[in-house]
Amino acid sequence: RTEKMPRLAKVGFCTLLVFVFATIPAGIYAKKVYGTSLANVDWLHGSAESLLSLTNLLIVLGFREGIRSRAAAEVSGEKRKGRGGR
Repeated sequence: RTEKMPRLAKVGFCTLLVFVFATIPAGIYAKKVYGTSLANVDWLHGSAESLLSLTNLLIVLGFREGIRSRAAAEVSGEKRKGRGGR
């Protein structure tokens, strides 16, 4: 069994789903109202990109937290092994 995913990374991936589900109607809205793609409507495109940037940040911070906590646990485990062997 694998270790649990860090909570913040899981939130980041959930936010990624929100990004996907938000950009679909935004793209439809841009096409219907402005007659062009989402990439050409600055305020909609900027909002979508901001949400994607937040998603990326949450994922990176979550995995960084997971790596640091795992490294701390390994160091702590090595210290305990060193004391028990004396």
